[in-house]
Amino acid sequence: FELDILLESANAAIRRVEELLDKFNRNVIRTDIPIRIEEHLTALHLRCIERLYGDHGLDVMEVLRKNAALALPVILTRLKQKQEEWTRCRADFNKVWGE
Repeated sequence: FELDILLESANAAIRRVEELLDKFNRNVIRTDIPIRIEEHLTALHLRCIERLYGDHGLDVMEVLRKNAALALPVILTRLKQKQEEWTRCRADFNKVWGE
C-alpha cells in the first residue's frame, strides 16, 4: 500500500515537472529570471522530490529554488528512475503475494 502511494506521488510529480519543463522549452516561462517554484509545484510534489534524494533532499530543494530550469531535467530523470524501480518492486511483491 505504501508503495502504491509512493508510485502515485512520483507519477503526479513527473507529470507536473514535465509540464513545467515544457513551459520553459516553449519560453512561456523565462529561464533568465528566477521563478518561485511553489507557484508551479504543490507541497506534495516538492515533498516527493525531497524524499527522492534522502539526506540530500534539502540541498536539491535549494538548487531547485535557485535555478529550476537547470535542476528540473535532472530531477525528472531521477523521478523516472525511481518510478521504474518502484514499479518493478510492486510487480515482485504482487507475485509473492499472489502465491
